[in-house]
Amino acid sequence: MKKLILILCVLVLIGNLSALSNESFTAKEKLQIAQQDINEMVERGIGVNRVNESYQETYTLYLGQLALEQQGAYGNYKVVIQQAEGIHELKQVAIQASDELQVFLEFYSDLNKTTDLNSVEEEYNEVLASFEGERFEETLMLIESTYDLISNVQSSQTAVRAFYNATSKNLKWFFETYGLTILIVIVVGFVIVLIFWTPIRKYLLKKRLSNLVIQKGALNKLIKELQISYFKKQNISESEYRIKLEKFSTFIREINRQTMVLNEELYKVKKEKENIAAKNIRKKRK
Repeated sequence: MKKLILILCVLVLIGNLSALSNESFTAKEKLQIAQQDINEMVERGIGVNRVNESYQETYTLYLGQLALEQQGAYGNYKVVIQQAEGIHELKQVAIQASDELQVFLEFYSDLNKTTDLNSVEEEYNEVLASFEGERFEETLMLIESTYDLISNVQSSQTAVRAFYNATSKNLKWFFETYGLTILIVIVVGFVIVLIFWTPIRKYLLKKRLSNLVIQKGALNKLIKELQISYFKKQNISESEYRIKLEKFSTFIREINRQTMVLNEELYKVKKEKENIAAKNIRKKRK
C-alpha cells in the first residue's frame, strides 16, 4: 500500500513538471542569462543597483506565473521574458558606456595638459554623474556632446593663438621698424607739453570759469522765472517755490565756490609765469 502511494506521488510530480509550458522554460533561461549579465557588470566595476532592482521584480513575477502554472492555471511569461531581455540589453549599453567613458577620461586628461578646458568642466562632471547614477544611455549621449564642445573649444583657442602669434609678429616688426620714430615723437610731444604747459593750463582754467559763468547765468534766469510764476502769475504753490528756490540757490553757491577755487589757481598760474619771466630777464642781464 505504501509503495502504491509513493508511486502515485511520483507520477503526480512528473505530471506537474510535464505540464509546464515551453514559455516557462524560456523565461527561466532568460533569467539565468540576466543573472550572468549582472555578474559580468559587477566584475567590470559597473553599478548594478538599477539592474538588480529590475531583476528582483522580474524574478518575483516569474515565480508568480510559475505558481499559477503548477496549480494548473495559465501562466503568462511574456513580461518576464521582455524584462529579462531588457536587463541583457542594459548590460550591453552599460559596458559600451564604461568603455567609452574610459577612453573619454584618458582623452580629457591628456588634452587638459595643453588646452584650457575650464569651460567644459560642468559637462565633464555631468558625464561622470550620469555613469555613477547608472544612466548609461545618457552617459553615451553626454560623452558625444562633450566631444563636440571640446572640439569647438580647441578651434576657438587655436584661432586665438593664431591671432596672438600673428599680432605679436606684426607688433614686433612695427616697433623694430618704427620704434625710434615713435620714441622721438613721444619725447618731442612731452617737451612741447612742458614748454606750453602754463598756457595750456591757463586756457583750461579760463574755459572752466567761462562754463561756470554760463551755468550761473542759466540758474539766475530760472530763479527769475520761478519768482514770476510765484509772485505774478501765482501758478505754483509756496512749498514748490521754496523747494526749487533752495535747490537753485544751492547750485549757485556751489558754482561760486568752484569759481573762487579756479580764480585762485589762475592767479597762481599768472604768478608762476611772472616768476619765470623775471628769471629769464635776470639771466639775460647776467
